[in-house]
Amino acid sequence: MIRLLVLLVATFTTLSAKQSCHSCTSAANSSDLNKWNWRSSSESFMISNLKFNSPNCDTYPWAADNSISCVSVCLKWQFTYTVSGETKYYTVRGCANQLLYSFPATESCQQPQYMSGGDYNAVGGGQAGESRLCFCTGDYCNPATKTAAFGSGALLLTALLVRMYL
Repeated sequence: MIRLLVLLVATFTTLSAKQSCHSCTSAANSSDLNKWNWRSSSESFMISNLKFNSPNCDTYPWAADNSISCVSVCLKWQFTYTVSGETKYYTVRGCANQLLYSFPATESCQQPQYMSGGDYNAVGGGQAGESRLCFCTGDYCNPATKTAAFGSGALLLTALLVRMYL
């Protein structure tokens, strides 16, 4: 029983600790970002510490060279679309509590949303494509392209504790 308690406390402590998240967007400015309709219109508060106009944010966030210390989960929202056969992205990466009012406390990915295009009030701002929002824990866990990546430190610690105590 004590072993299980130690395991749970250690895992919770690891998952709730501060972490570093990539913080960037490929949007040129907050006006362009809002046109993507990536979050609820009621969540129109100031976005801080987000590096705008960062083309590396789409697929190489470490090259965007902007991180933030975060007390909540990290997030990655990406809208993928095609223009003349070439894959394009709208991307937002950052700290969930600085970008959204409500978010999960644990790692998760929402089901992809598929947009047919034409509706400028829809996610993606009228562009046809696929939208995906993921939340993750662990330093720099939000570069994943398709799914939330579990923080490697938390995963390693949990595996070690399981091996030691069970």
